[in-house]
Amino acid sequence: MSPAPHYLIDAHHRLQAGPPAAPVDHTLRTPNLSGALAPRAIVLHYTGGGSALGSARWLCDRKARASAHLVIERDGRIWQLAPCNVKTWHAGKSTYQQWSMLNDYAIGIEMANYGWDTRKAQPGTPTLHLPHRLERTVRAWEVYPAAQVAAVAAVCAAIRQRYPSVQPIIGHDDIAPKRKRDPGPAWDWPAFRAALAAYPGVHHD
Repeated sequence: MSPAPHYLIDAHHRLQAGPPAAPVDHTLRTPNLSGALAPRAIVLHYTGGGSALGSARWLCDRKARASAHLVIERDGRIWQLAPCNVKTWHAGKSTYQQWSMLNDYAIGIEMANYGWDTRKAQPGTPTLHLPHRLERTVRAWEVYPAAQVAAVAAVCAAIRQRYPSVQPIIGHDDIAPKRKRDPGPAWDWPAFRAALAAYPGVHHD
């Protein structure tokens, strides 16, 4: 079994990797920003597309009118598009508990994954045939690889270490259930939370 990756958030609110994690790519910067952020939550998304790099580049285009703080590839590689103390445009119209418009409260993490639109995926891409908890329709959902789950858990641990105010880690479908289905039923929440719990000194759900 590969060692768990480790990250930290530096004084400039940028994610930095420690061994054995691969370096975080900071070369792409999104212009789709809107002021200061004091993080209180993390929202997980899927990109709905192929490579993380392709999605990251699109989120750095003004025409996208969308962005996120981090984009994580299937193999665990990471692109950071904005500091974690700046608002990005990943949540849209949304509510959760006492909050509305989650862009004002949450760090957005995009995970490279086709979601239910697996027609675009390469032949042989692992899928699960399941209904989303908000629907009855059974669809084929792309499986999230173990390396990606481990990277997301490590990143969330680093975020919680840096910002103790961050409590819920939730999906886009939790905050916008009428219009969003990510990260979907193929995202293994128990496996993710078990990986997150392995990091010492970080508060857990």
